[in-house]
Amino acid sequence: MRVNPDRLDIRVQGKTIGQYRDAKMTLSLPAKSDIADFVRTEIVPFLGTVRNAPGRSASIDIQRPDAVLTVAYDPEQMFFRMGHPSYDVSYSVDRNPLWSALKDKANQLRASPSDSIRLVIVCDGDCKTLKEKSPMGGHFSTRAIVEDFLRRTSTVDAVLLLPVVETRHFMMQKSAISLVPDFYARRAGARVVMAGRNEIALRTHLNAFLTNMPKPCLSALNAVNWCEKEGFLIGLHGGYSISGNTMKISSRQILETLAGIPSHGLPPLGSPPDAPLPPANWQEHFLRYLQHGQMISKVTVVSGGDADDDTLEFEFGQSDPAFHSFRMPKAP
Repeated sequence: MRVNPDRLDIRVQGKTIGQYRDAKMTLSLPAKSDIADFVRTEIVPFLGTVRNAPGRSASIDIQRPDAVLTVAYDPEQMFFRMGHPSYDVSYSVDRNPLWSALKDKANQLRASPSDSIRLVIVCDGDCKTLKEKSPMGGHFSTRAIVEDFLRRTSTVDAVLLLPVVETRHFMMQKSAISLVPDFYARRAGARVVMAGRNEIALRTHLNAFLTNMPKPCLSALNAVNWCEKEGFLIGLHGGYSISGNTMKISSRQILETLAGIPSHGLPPLGSPPDAPLPPANWQEHFLRYLQHGQMISKVTVVSGGDADDDTLEFEFGQSDPAFHSFRMPKAP
C-alpha cells in the first residue's frame, strides 16, 4: 500500500478465558484462516486513506465479535509500534511448561537415594515463563510457580533456573544475550539432607559452576532452530571476516570441508527450522584470491576461548604473475 510501516501503531486487545489460577489469554484477532479477508476489508481501506494524505495523522478503531484493535498512523513517529496482552505467559500456576517440566523430574527423582540432594536444573528453550520475574496483568511469575511447586512436593529440594535473556537495543540495531540464573530452595518441610551446611555448600558449588559457564552466543529461539535443522554440525558455519589480504574463518568449518562434508551458509533471519540452508559464500572469496594469483602466505590458529570453535586466520601474499591466470590483452 506504499505506507511507511514505521509510522504505524497497532494495539490489539485480549481477554482472559477460564477461572483464576486456571486461565489463559486469547488475543482478540480473527482465526488464522480469516486474516487475509480481515485485512482486505478492514485494514486496506484505512491504509489507502493514509497513502493519499501521508502528512496527516489518522486512526481506525475496529470493534468486531472476532477482533478488537486500533491501528493508528502518525507522520512524526520514528519507529513501528505494536502492543498486545501477553498470551505466552502463565495464567495458571500449575498448568504451564515450567510446572510440567518440574513435575516430570520430580517423578523421576523419587527413585533416587533418600540421603541425596534432589536438585532440578531447568534450561531454556525460549520459554516466556522462565523470563517473567514481575507479573503484570494477572499472570503468574517464575517465582510464584516455582515456590508453589516446592510447597506442594516433598521430592525436590531445590530448583535452579537458567533462562537465556535477550535484550534488544533498537537504536544500536543489536542485542545483548546473557544467562540470568535463579535459585530456589524448599523451606517448609525441608528434608534433613538440606539442613545446616548442606544448603550452603550446594549454593557455593552452584555459584562456582555458574562462574565457569560460557556466555551464551545465541538466543534460546535461535539455538533451538539450529538444533532442529537436519545435518547441523557445531561451529560458526558460514561465518567469516575479511580485511584486505587477511581472511578469518571457522576452524571447524575448514576441517569439515577437508573431511568432505558439504558447506552451508547461515540461514536467513526468520526462516523456518526445516528450511534448507543456503550454499556457503565464504568459498567465493578463496576463489577470488585464487583468480588474482594470491597464494596463502601464512595461517594462524586463533583460540576461541570459551566458544565452541577456533578461528583460522589466512594471510594472502601479493599477486604472483607466475601463478596468475594468463589473459590475452584486448585488441585496440
